[in-house]
Amino acid sequence: MIVVAAVDGSQHTHKVVDAARKYARDGKIHFVYVSGTYIYPYMAASGAMVDFEAIRKSQTDDVWKMVGRLPDNATATTLEGGAPAAMIVDYAKNMDADLIVVGSRGRGALSTLLLGSVSHGVAHASDRDVLIVK
Repeated sequence: MIVVAAVDGSQHTHKVVDAARKYARDGKIHFVYVSGTYIYPYMAASGAMVDFEAIRKSQTDDVWKMVGRLPDNATATTLEGGAPAAMIVDYAKNMDADLIVVGSRGRGALSTLLLGSVSHGVAHASDRDVLIVK
């Protein structure tokens, strides 16, 4: 079995990792993190430029630290440059994944309606099985 497990550093990351290990068994796990994309430099109120590349690197490092040591049957990939749900679905298709594991942020109905949800987007856009862990 090939499992794509999308991690984001939220409280659900450990549950996604555990579920991916459980379902993959002796198969392959592709852990993916979709890094935020910043379009232009931003000047802080103090007048100093904000180094978004440093922020992105720090966030990415934090996510992979949270995931921890990868099992021998796993890889870790950071994706950049697009909408997280679409990137996860495309990656899973390219890897010919049997299962995509994502976490649920547990937002209320109104927040999800207004802001959308990566797990919701993945579940609706993918032709693969999707496991949403809470």
